[in-house]
Amino acid sequence: MARLSIVIPCLGDAAEFDLKYATGQDPTHPVNIRAQEALNRIREATSGRVDIKLFPANQLGSDTDLLTQVRNGSVEFFNLSS
Repeated sequence: MARLSIVIPCLGDAAEFDLKYATGQDPTHPVNIRAQEALNRIREATSGRVDIKLFPANQLGSDTDLLTQVRNGSVEFFNLSS
């Protein structure tokens, strides 16, 4: 006799707000180190409801590309390289 297993995902594990923060600086740059610390604290302070993912080193495109992405809403936060 075969057993049927049903798996129901737990919605409590998913963040209510998934946001993106992009920078042009290297991952080891102090801006990104401090940003990651802040993002961890935000996640902790909101009990995981707000999850902001860091994308350093132009992973999502150049500064011009990132500005376009902020304008169209695909990236919420952007730190312009100087």
